[in-house]
Amino acid sequence: MKAIVVIAIAFLAICSGNSVYNLRFDELLRALEDTSHLQDSEKMPQVLDDCSNKTFAPFECCPDNKTPRNGFKNEGCGVKLCIDESVSDCEKVAQSKCDTSPTIYNKCHYKCNPQCRKSPSARCTEERHVYGCCWNGYPKLSPNSKCPECIDNPDMSHICHQYKDVSAGCNSGSLGIRQFLLNYCPFTCKLCSKY
Repeated sequence: MKAIVVIAIAFLAICSGNSVYNLRFDELLRALEDTSHLQDSEKMPQVLDDCSNKTFAPFECCPDNKTPRNGFKNEGCGVKLCIDESVSDCEKVAQSKCDTSPTIYNKCHYKCNPQCRKSPSARCTEERHVYGCCWNGYPKLSPNSKCPECIDNPDMSHICHQYKDVSAGCNSGSLGIRQFLLNYCPFTCKLCSKY
């Protein structure tokens, strides 16, 4: 990135009639970092990741590293991300508890909410797109649109078979496991037949 900026500075110097032959590379780099000549209002504001911004996310973020938590230990992430806040605890919960306990419903949201377990194509179909949906949940843009081929990523196929049954695999309440398998292993997750 700095090399591009250095080239841009050199180009601007030439265009403005200044010679860049006398400038040394280290001077150009220092010029990029030196903002002492600017007033505070001219300096670029530092962009903070939302998860590091305590005003935006006082309890930091959920496992997706984007969504703010409501409290400690992923509180609120279950409902927001359709995950189980504690996969091992939620595996032991009886389905009947989901209907009688709001706390369990929120903490074991993936297990308790059938909407969370729908395939991407099923969720897309519910949105009633004119030309239908592909296996990956993306709507077709025309009647002749072709969907991408539904195959496991060739570089990941060994991992697909190795992890398909770990912690419920493609239907895991764990965001990381489920997202990895759905993104890289659609054939193993049987998404191909659902469109």
